[in-house]
Amino acid sequence: MRSGTQKNKNKKPIGIRWKLFVYMALLVLLMLTLLWVLQSLFLEPLYKQTRKREIETMAETLIALPVGETLADKAETLALKNGICVILLDGRGKTLLSVSGINNCAIHNINRSGLSTLSFLAEQNGGELMQSFRKDDYRDMYYVVDESRDESSLSGTESVIYTRVFSDSEANRYTLYLNTIITPVSSTVSTLNRMLLAVSGVTLIVSLLFAYTVSKSLSRPLVEMSEKAKKLAAGDYDIDFVSGGDKEIRQLGQTLNAAEADLKKAETFRRELIANVSHDLRTPLTMISGYAEVMRDIPGENTPENVQIIIDETERLTSLVNDVLDLSKLQSGTQKPELCLFNFTETVKTAMERYRRLTEQRGYDIRFEADSDLIVLADRTRILQVIYNLVNNALTYTGEDKKVLLRQLVRDGRLRFEVTDSGEGIEQDKLIHIWDRYYKVDSVHKRSAVGTGLGLSIVKTIVEMHGGSYGVISEMGKGSTFWFELPREALSDAPTAG
Repeated sequence: MRSGTQKNKNKKPIGIRWKLFVYMALLVLLMLTLLWVLQSLFLEPLYKQTRKREIETMAETLIALPVGETLADKAETLALKNGICVILLDGRGKTLLSVSGINNCAIHNINRSGLSTLSFLAEQNGGELMQSFRKDDYRDMYYVVDESRDESSLSGTESVIYTRVFSDSEANRYTLYLNTIITPVSSTVSTLNRMLLAVSGVTLIVSLLFAYTVSKSLSRPLVEMSEKAKKLAAGDYDIDFVSGGDKEIRQLGQTLNAAEADLKKAETFRRELIANVSHDLRTPLTMISGYAEVMRDIPGENTPENVQIIIDETERLTSLVNDVLDLSKLQSGTQKPELCLFNFTETVKTAMERYRRLTEQRGYDIRFEADSDLIVLADRTRILQVIYNLVNNALTYTGEDKKVLLRQLVRDGRLRFEVTDSGEGIEQDKLIHIWDRYYKVDSVHKRSAVGTGLGLSIVKTIVEMHGGSYGVISEMGKGSTFWFELPREALSDAPTAG
């Protein structure tokens, strides 16, 4: 089984151009073959059936007319038009009508005894009888056509005689005989076959050229897109996939252009991420190395302050690595929120304890406003991570007054949490990008007082996991307010779980 599967994988697939060509060529061959079969096998039976139906229709027309001049005129008209002979006898065998639409027809060559026999058989058959005859020219006799009998001695002309016994409104009995000749169609079929052979050859050549042209026209845009896609895979992001072609091809090109734009943006963000993370890694590593060398080489420098600096920078490295790992896990969708009831207000206050040292040592003014304690149903660890990241972002970009304001609100039954800084603000055209992966507002890398610089991407992903919303309100020179809201069902009046 594996060898067969591997063989199929190694088999070179046929191109779409030739696949379309083969399919269209097969369709033409199928239609020509069907035409040959229908003409060779069904033309003669269909012709015979049509002639017999004409006789039956003519008989119904004549029977509906009263015996007289009208019937005679109508019979003569139809007989000459359709090539049919007509004889009408009354109940005593007297000939009331005799019309010859063809020369040397069977019913005008059969004696009275033969006509009586046909009338008798028709009565036995429910009042009508349809029989085919062939003539033996040597014996000058007609024989009923029998496929099981050798009829090589009979002539090729086949006659069909339709006998109908009926009565009029006055109970007068009549017998109607209609006779037509089935012209041999074998020679006609042979002629048509030769014509069909020539037509088939021309049709096949034209159809193959047409199939090749159409397949080439349909496949050319796809082939061009395939070549452009190879360039895109090689890192060329300046390609326009929209070219000629049908509506679906153009839509595919537009989709590929959108994918190209996303890949180009992701590549730009990736490079910025590498540059930013490299900077964040290099700085604490340099400080750790520097302070460690000082403590090793200079007596008396092994102080608690220097050790604390090394510890702080080690924590910064750990925080950076954890944020990168968290962002990867969250965006991969492998982690689901672990919901529980907890006191959101107390959780924020607990988080503020982490920043007490910054407040005391570096002069940051961090305040938290809340009207009452709120109980929410959410993933406490992840929500706490959102709070940390928003506060870290505010500490990074706040103004010279170093003020950061946290607010807990309830709007339309939803919990809303806001973090406001007093920084320079963000330009309006950049607001839609700040939540994107790897995006940084300015090109000048600013080292966070706390955090790693990946916080907003993590905030976005965690809030979306909870079914909430997020956003930012910013005005140049007046700072920014980052906020998130949890859905209505997350806000609860139930007692906290711990």
